[in-house]
Amino acid sequence: MHPQGHQGAGWRPAPQQAPDWGAEAIAVGLALANPQLPLSSWVEFPSGRLLFSLPCYSCTAAPKIWLPASGFCVPLITHWPQHPAEDSVPIWIVLRFFHTCLSRAAAEMAASCRIKPLSRVAVCGGTHGNEMSGIYLAKHWLRDPMELQRGSFTVTPFLGNPRAIEKCVRYVGRDLNRTFTTEFLSSAEAEDEPYEVVLAREINQTYGPKGSAQAFDFMFDLHNTTASMGICLIVDSEESLLPMHMCHYIQMHYTRSPCPIYLYKLPGEETYSINSVAKAGLALELGPQPQQVVRADLFTQMRDLIACALDFIELFNKGTVFPAFEIDAYKITGCMDYPRYPDGEISAMVHPKLQDKNFLPLNPRDPIFQTFSGEEILYEGNTTIYPAFINEAAYYEKKVAFAMMEEHTFSIPGLQRE
Repeated sequence: MHPQGHQGAGWRPAPQQAPDWGAEAIAVGLALANPQLPLSSWVEFPSGRLLFSLPCYSCTAAPKIWLPASGFCVPLITHWPQHPAEDSVPIWIVLRFFHTCLSRAAAEMAASCRIKPLSRVAVCGGTHGNEMSGIYLAKHWLRDPMELQRGSFTVTPFLGNPRAIEKCVRYVGRDLNRTFTTEFLSSAEAEDEPYEVVLAREINQTYGPKGSAQAFDFMFDLHNTTASMGICLIVDSEESLLPMHMCHYIQMHYTRSPCPIYLYKLPGEETYSINSVAKAGLALELGPQPQQVVRADLFTQMRDLIACALDFIELFNKGTVFPAFEIDAYKITGCMDYPRYPDGEISAMVHPKLQDKNFLPLNPRDPIFQTFSGEEILYEGNTTIYPAFINEAAYYEKKVAFAMMEEHTFSIPGLQRE
């Protein structure tokens, strides 16, 4: 209970009460990281002590509190004057925010990274010619681009692989989305080279060149998967500041389903995807959806995600300061192939207990494959991993049963326009 007795929601101490806590009280605006937990009253003192009341508050909830004025999420150090018997009992929490912590928060905000506003954005559908959500969205936007446009930048939709789209196949000669490396982009033209190598050079010249100041500012790449991935946001690395802020914005504002982040680039590996020709990029991967099929629900979700991402760019261009944050993401460590016979044929399939368990923990000795005769094959790794793209149809040819991921929490610095 508060020293003067519980005063009810909206209570503020009168100045004469301040000496009870050693200084004049200063009201500050706060909001909980979890908006489901209402904050009824709060008081801050120059000593660093913060006192506030939370009705219906769980002792185990909300380990952090958001300070909008500083744009920083501060860990709580809590003292419970009394432990409530039930979560519904109103309680008072005393928090001590040390001045060094707040000073560090202010310093980090002052050190927010600055980048130029974006002026040219591209949206690609049909990098793979049988992933239909992006194909039909791009075709729709080519006919009527108005819903893509925002006031501070232009958006250009395009079809990534027209021949593959016409044939309704993933690719014609080689996977276009693995062809944007220096090896292919800088190679001399050859008479017998795959169609996608020629196409990659053309795309690089139109929307790049890769790594140049002339490249498009951002590119979205729209994909479907046969794996039960839900919505997945694909970025090359946690070091890609603008895409990571965009992912965070999407996670906060698109609430229909979880949007895990997949970091695809291995250490020392060159980026190889189509959106790597732009200065920054984000791929959307939605599933499950069969190849050569368009589903209305996934089509609508992809459309809404692009709208949300474009809104983020508009806010950024108009000067919104995006504060530092911590975010969970899944970083690839390698891929698991199917068991095989000596002649190269697969000898087992994904185990029923693993099927559709994307981004869920896979522990040592958990079953991962089942042979055609019914025997179990267990995961022999030493640490827990998080599989993704489990049993993806397009990856059979790549000898990938699933991607192996590690879950990490990354600290992302603040961002604002120059």
